[in-house]
Amino acid sequence: METKNKNKLILCTFFGFYLLLGFITYDDYGISIEEHTQLYFGAHWLNYIVNFFEIDAFKDKILEKIGKFSNDPALPDPKIFNYYGPIFDVPTAFIDVFFNIQKTSLYFKYRHFLVFFIFYFSSIVFFKILIKRFKNFLISFLGTIIYIFSPRIYGDSFHNNKDIIFLSLVVFSIFFIFFRLFSGQHPTLLDAVIF
Repeated sequence: METKNKNKLILCTFFGFYLLLGFITYDDYGISIEEHTQLYFGAHWLNYIVNFFEIDAFKDKILEKIGKFSNDPALPDPKIFNYYGPIFDVPTAFIDVFFNIQKTSLYFKYRHFLVFFIFYFSSIVFFKILIKRFKNFLISFLGTIIYIFSPRIYGDSFHNNKDIIFLSLVVFSIFFIFFRLFSGQHPTLLDAVIF
């Protein structure tokens, strides 16, 4: 029992430190070359959704946001160059419009923080997957440290809203299949759909 409490303390301290480190450093990794494109595409696809569902509440603000980007010749046309998935860009574009965020640096700062926050939760889930699989605290803890602090992954966990978000969603999916579908319970159709 004492070892279990010691392991919990180590985990809470580690994840608390990691969260604090993320709060301190989320703004230190600059802006990637694709982030302006992603802001533009998010606004474009949000406009598409608003028009499709005939929602008039935010149309003017969305069009104003699109206007800021559409005159930039360096940004590709979203109708032609449609390789960016909207799963992160559309909700953040909605946040921009809903809260009427005008300051460009703020766009990037909160997006970097959101990417980090999603990855942070995936690292907790990653630890749970490892502990379920190996039933060994040390292996699970070291595996989580490697997952988090691989140089490429750690740096990208602040600004790469494609690969890191996808990685995090894969971790969440693996966790779900481990704990729901393959845990000995009788899975439902809803379980399979969520997975």
